[in-house]
Amino acid sequence: MHVEPVMGTMASFTLFAAPCAGESKEVIPAAGVDGELRAALGEACYALHRADAVFSTWDPASPMSRLRRGNASMAEMPPEVAEVLALCEFAREASRGWFDPWAMPGGLDPTGLVKGWAVEHALAVLENATLNPGRPNPGSAAPGPPNPGPADSGPANPGSAGPELQGADRHGCSLLTGAMLDVGGDIATFGAPGTSEEGGKWRVGIRNPWDPHALACILETDAAVATSGTYERGEILIDPRTGEPACRCASATVTGPSLAMADALATALAVAGADGMDWFGSLAGYEAYLILPDATALMTQGLDLAGQMVAVPVPGSWSPPAISASAPRSAAAGHLAGGAIPPTTTCSVGGEVNETFQGR
Repeated sequence: MHVEPVMGTMASFTLFAAPCAGESKEVIPAAGVDGELRAALGEACYALHRADAVFSTWDPASPMSRLRRGNASMAEMPPEVAEVLALCEFAREASRGWFDPWAMPGGLDPTGLVKGWAVEHALAVLENATLNPGRPNPGSAAPGPPNPGPADSGPANPGSAGPELQGADRHGCSLLTGAMLDVGGDIATFGAPGTSEEGGKWRVGIRNPWDPHALACILETDAAVATSGTYERGEILIDPRTGEPACRCASATVTGPSLAMADALATALAVAGADGMDWFGSLAGYEAYLILPDATALMTQGLDLAGQMVAVPVPGSWSPPAISASAPRSAAAGHLAGGAIPPTTTCSVGGEVNETFQGR
């Protein structure tokens, strides 16, 4: 694993490798990352830092801040800005206006989609290293905050390897077979946490909004999961129709093939509440799980649960739901009574906080 501070939160990389001769498949420790994979991990971290430098609305010198103020035109923006805004336009149409970066106080603000987009791009770097293991080594790129340089410049030098990535090239004979990247509770994956014979999907626990130590349910995914809410940082969601803070859900989670889109749709659902399920049902490939302020849970029919919920969360007196005896193999822990979390379960939370529970 590797943890990288970025975007005001923490990015957690979990890597699985094919076994070398005589070894069983395992999570790759930071000290065991080989040279090529270490370089790919550095590129992935740099992609996150680059996105933060370009799209930050807190840094007045960032390209996005300059564009919001009218101090720069789209022609002066890095190419990724046009890509992100095109996705924002698609998300605005798909959510029927409940996600609308152009209606935010202070001007254009694509924050609700950018983190998911950045995580997708960073994970694609690692996936490319797996699909093209013989690609040329890009050099000594490794995790570390970059110097973003001018807005229209190319990638800057991301620095040298941190001490946590030094050590023996233990996994020089291994190929990356699966990876999960969790940035502030927004999660993208590829491959699987098991061997090719075992198969299986990644498991993501959706946190109980009223209890940081308990789960509302566990989802299975082979792509992306995003959760939005206000229970970590207070009123951070804006209703684009009024320009005022609003959140009609205790928690809104979206799964689907694209984390950028899941991130934007989860933001839209958190603001829209139960009414958002009407338009969400028409979106192919995406599923949703909502917990309303009165603890009512709503979900789309195609949501992939790791077992069946037999309890409903109740604010103030809620305990984790049990998993039925007919739960799939991946929920072999049986139930979540007492707050136990099955192995290889990551917790997706709303409110831009990184709170990951990882097991073996």
